[in-house]
Amino acid sequence: MQKKHLIQGALLLMLGIGMGHYLVFNPNGLQMQKRLKATIAQEQTKVDDLKQKIAALEQELTTWREDSFYQEKLAREDLLMSYTNEMVYFIK
Repeated sequence: MQKKHLIQGALLLMLGIGMGHYLVFNPNGLQMQKRLKATIAQEQTKVDDLKQKIAALEQELTTWREDSFYQEKLAREDLLMSYTNEMVYFIK
């Protein structure tokens, strides 16, 4: 009787170790879940950065639409535009 319980205990222990190993190391196991959580965190950081960039661009667009001085500033500085009666000098 004692030997039977010992064998059952050993089998249960081996089964437990085998299942634990399977849960941790199988392709969809705990290690993969940890990697996926890290990937999700990285991607969420990228999403947050892109949301900030979008907000900044939307603010710049609003400023451009509402502020004629800003429109002229961009036209002169970025597009090198001028009025017909003006002379533009480039200083290096």
